[in-house]
Amino acid sequence: MKKDVHGFCGWEFLLELVEAAPTAFMQGLMAALFGTGGRISEVLALCKWNIDTALHPDVVVIKQMPLHKRFEKVGEVAKWKCKDHCMKRWDKKPTPEVFAEHNIKKYKGWVTKPIIDQRTFPIRISEPLTKYLVSWCQEVKGPLDVLFPIKRSAAFVRIRNIGEELDQDIPFCDIRSPLVYLHWFRAERACQLAFDYGFDREDMNEFFQWKERRQSMAERYASLGWIGLARKMGVQV
Repeated sequence: MKKDVHGFCGWEFLLELVEAAPTAFMQGLMAALFGTGGRISEVLALCKWNIDTALHPDVVVIKQMPLHKRFEKVGEVAKWKCKDHCMKRWDKKPTPEVFAEHNIKKYKGWVTKPIIDQRTFPIRISEPLTKYLVSWCQEVKGPLDVLFPIKRSAAFVRIRNIGEELDQDIPFCDIRSPLVYLHWFRAERACQLAFDYGFDREDMNEFFQWKERRQSMAERYASLGWIGLARKMGVQV
């Protein structure tokens, strides 16, 4: 993402991308990917009850959205890796023959366990994509029904097909729409929060529930870059 996304692509492009989707299901999925800024696994875990439109007239509240890829360090263990051509890693001490073949260095690896966590946050009703998420949510019947019963591989293929159908340059990106991918929506959301709402590092950490070890992520997206600096100077970018 660092090499692909330099700034918020803008609502106009996002609307064109979402409206190029052939079904309300895919429009809702892309709206959810962007609006929540969630990983695809987190978005696919959302049920109807997670989407609350009744708490405030100006926002949709995403309640207790599951957080994945969060781990707690519970110990350390010795590991080995090749520092040269192959970068291969070993969990057990390699044999002398393997040592002779590779430039192997010993290092300390972490032992971790997954943490079950969640985040609750608002999405503004007035944002152009929110209506697609709300509309699809209304189509889902039971509160415990999953919003998007689809595998992540199928979601990737369908979104890539939509990007190919649109076939446009993406503003402030080094990729075109035929190469759009799932995590791209998360990066664009972070840029939008900084550029449109002025979210700083603390705001980013609160919205995405990034912990201290993910501080660099918040700093990256809260940093305005040349586009944001130009806007601060009064330039319409």
